[in-house]
Amino acid sequence: MSTFASHGQTPLYEPATPRFAAHKAVYAIDPVTLAPERLFSTSSADEDDQQQQSDLDSRVGRDDATHVNVLVLPHSAAPGKPGGGMVWVWAQVTTSSKGAFADSAPMGSLALGMPPRPGDSRTNASQLVSSGADDPTANIARRLSTKFGRPVYLSLNNAGATTGSLAAAGMGVSVAAERLAALERCLFMELKRVL
Repeated sequence: MSTFASHGQTPLYEPATPRFAAHKAVYAIDPVTLAPERLFSTSSADEDDQQQQSDLDSRVGRDDATHVNVLVLPHSAAPGKPGGGMVWVWAQVTTSSKGAFADSAPMGSLALGMPPRPGDSRTNASQLVSSGADDPTANIARRLSTKFGRPVYLSLNNAGATTGSLAAAGMGVSVAAERLAALERCLFMELKRVL
């Protein structure tokens, strides 16, 4: 059976329109103050995405800054339903913003954070794919879903370079925790901007 009636009749149903919109951003985290600075930001509606990426490549922040590449895919709620839908967030921690969004970027870890139900203060997060024992993805996904009241799928790539390996390199647990907090601030700032 065809989904559309023949000979110009009214269709049986309207095809669904996509409810995702891609949003990209690159942040530099200052190594001294750990303050995030947005270097680049674009959405799927921007036609000059490649031009903005080349502009970014030409004006990279400090050489010693840590860069966080963020991709946000907010899913709007179904028509007629209140609130927002789920949010997919992918973030990569690098030492350079050159080629920030390659055609094929790996997924290091994946977690799903669920907001609390009405009248309940408990939140939940599930680690779906883990990149190590000290993987912070589930905890960050839990906090983001609580702040924004939406289910958050969070994938962090190279976040271990922010936690365990920094501590192992002699930088100390407090520095690793501060850099992880800076990463989370980048994600919060971008979600606040997009949602």
